[in-house]
Amino acid sequence: MFKAFLHDLNNIFTVLDGSITLLKTQRNSGEYDLNKIIKILEIQSEKAKQLANDFMSLSKGNGKYTTTVTQEYASQLWHFRESFNYQKKITFNIETKKNSIFKINPFDLDRIILNIVTNSIEAIKKNGAIKITFDVVKTINIYCNACNEKFTGEYGVCCIENSGEPIKNINEIFKKHYTTKTDGRGLGLYIVNFLLHLSDGHITVENINPGVCFKLYIPCKLI
Repeated sequence: MFKAFLHDLNNIFTVLDGSITLLKTQRNSGEYDLNKIIKILEIQSEKAKQLANDFMSLSKGNGKYTTTVTQEYASQLWHFRESFNYQKKITFNIETKKNSIFKINPFDLDRIILNIVTNSIEAIKKNGAIKITFDVVKTINIYCNACNEKFTGEYGVCCIENSGEPIKNINEIFKKHYTTKTDGRGLGLYIVNFLLHLSDGHITVENINPGVCFKLYIPCKLI
């Protein structure tokens, strides 16, 4: 898992690099919001600290953590937009349909979403859209594309849709070191799979027209 943590650390540096580039390119135009950029840097600094703590404690299990998912929580994900929009013209839409408590470490959930959003951005060529929706649903015999098992019950769902290129080998993408990129390491979605199942969650992936839809299923309860 050492490489997996290095991958997460690289994700943090990617966001930091994006924030610095945003600051450099817009500082003379007067169009940037300095407070937002400072907030991004603070968030990533905290992630780095938690990543170090997780590296030491992961072998002991994930513990009993929960994440309260409301519209306020969803609005905090704006740093994805601010960090990546300078590279491509991508429209972000984030909403919560039902308030709930996801039974997962909030840092793990943030990391899972960041990895999928990063993959989604890479799948979009120039212009596109990413939509993140939180909801609660009852499932019956849904097939998990990561563990290849069916699951039933009430779950919190985080649906991440993008308008990028379709995925050819859906049942392969969660395997360690599987990648279609020449410079890829095949760890991003492997980490998603690992952290999600650590909290008894599941994931489905579907090619839609246009793009791809990832659905994260996490044990939850309504507020």
